[in-house]
Amino acid sequence: MADAGPAPLTARYVRRRAVLGAAVVFALLVVWALHHVIVLRGAATSGRPGLACLYVILFVFLVWQLFYSYLERPLQPTPGQRRRLDELKVAVIVPLYNEDPQIVRDSVESLLRQTRKLHAISITDDGSPQFDYAETRRWFLRATAAAGVRGHWTRQKNAGKRHAQAAAVRLVPDADILALVDSDTVLDPKATEEGLKPFADPQIQSVAAMVAAANVRQNLFTRVMDLWYVSLQFSDRSVMSRFRSVLVNYGALAFYRAEIVTDNLGGYLSERFFGSEMRISDDSLLTLYALLRGKTVQQITCWAFTYMPTSFRHHRNQQIRWMRGSFIRSWWRFRYLPVARFAFWGHLAKWIQYVVASVATVGVFLTYDLTDPATIVLLFVIQFGIYYGVMLRYLTLRRSDETTRYQIRTFLMAPIAVLWATTFLRGCRIWAMMTCWNMEWGTRRKVEVVSTGGAR
Repeated sequence: MADAGPAPLTARYVRRRAVLGAAVVFALLVVWALHHVIVLRGAATSGRPGLACLYVILFVFLVWQLFYSYLERPLQPTPGQRRRLDELKVAVIVPLYNEDPQIVRDSVESLLRQTRKLHAISITDDGSPQFDYAETRRWFLRATAAAGVRGHWTRQKNAGKRHAQAAAVRLVPDADILALVDSDTVLDPKATEEGLKPFADPQIQSVAAMVAAANVRQNLFTRVMDLWYVSLQFSDRSVMSRFRSVLVNYGALAFYRAEIVTDNLGGYLSERFFGSEMRISDDSLLTLYALLRGKTVQQITCWAFTYMPTSFRHHRNQQIRWMRGSFIRSWWRFRYLPVARFAFWGHLAKWIQYVVASVATVGVFLTYDLTDPATIVLLFVIQFGIYYGVMLRYLTLRRSDETTRYQIRTFLMAPIAVLWATTFLRGCRIWAMMTCWNMEWGTRRKVEVVSTGGAR
């Protein structure tokens, strides 16, 4: 068994909070809908009918998104299906590079605490120059042996995350399910148990875990980013999951039927973009493979906690890398996803929403008097009101390391997250599109995040 230590970090989804949140959100939407009717009637004589129509389009997108996100439910197997799930061999795949040894140990301990026993844990050190991990490796082999879990720890010459994952996968050829876990991630004890439940449906090929910040209390930056990322999963990705069409699994934790990875390993390792080796957007490619074979979902009762960047430089580089990968993968989705699938149209709708929102933003600057304090206040109220409604589901998460009061205070920081997303992150996205051929990670050259001692 894993060494005794601090209580494990846990999270659970509180449905009654979701029901209350849904009631509040839809009451506000009714009021806002009436406001739009008044605006449209006045638009005919205001000289801004086009801008009013754009906002109506965005309003329809918002209502549709909120409606289907609140319909999301965790998938549950029948007793007979549960017995079949118990027979599956689950192997965890962990690529390792320049990670704080204490975080690695915390991660492994969380794997050994799983309520659903693992078949194997396979770690590949991708030639980390900062550590040789000799002592960590010895501890790992002792701990896995004591827990009755097969443990593999290998080291290779630096070749990139995908090659490290492939090396780890080859050591567990008998696995039925592969759980891909980042080395800076600790799992809720029930993560594997909950993450396996959707596989009761034979058409489901991958399951995305919900991801929150392990170091949420480290500084204001990690706290606000936790609010932003958890809210995104509870909104955009919840909608796609409702239609069994999740477009991208986060690398912190995702489950795949083993053949999704093994059957596509050659393409996964040899992907090119404008002649350059693709060293980014690995999670989205695996999710695309899964989508092409069946259905993809997220499980809102399966939680993982990853260490968020604590500095501006680390955050900026990570965001640009993610956004470059997202832009490139968008073209792959348009090319390969069947037009008859919801995944194609859901992806197209996201781009339409992005373009309409960008045009509407420019329209506001061109047509409104932004020197008028009343106008500025109105625009801010509308913008923040939208995001408070979208982020309300953040309060359905109940963490063992947070009080309700602390969580509410985090939720009230939504304006900070909104301003950061609509200014800096939007700029990062534009820059990422313009430099999408750059495959540099920009992170991991050194140990950038260290253990806070609490995420265990």
